[in-house]
Amino acid sequence: MRIIINNLLFFSFLYPSLNIIDEGLSYQIFTNSNESSVNASEIVIIKIDPNFYNINLFSSKDYDHDNLTVKEWSEKHGLIIAINAGMFQEDYLSN
Repeated sequence: MRIIINNLLFFSFLYPSLNIIDEGLSYQIFTNSNESSVNASEIVIIKIDPNFYNINLFSSKDYDHDNLTVKEWSEKHGLIIAINAGMFQEDYLSN
């Protein structure tokens, strides 16, 4: 995983064109030249300046509600960006 992150950071310096959403918040989309037959072959990098935005971890274990989709988490907790942590085991809590 560290190698992938290091490579993505390296490529982000090679292609510095960021799509600015707001001050302290931007993103880049990289397209993999080896198309996947299953899913889209894009990697989205979101750059967040913690001086402007809080970064929080939410877990169903910490809240009194059922499992939610990413969209439902965003709506219920007023999030502007949400990332699915991949809790796909049978209990939907562990990965």
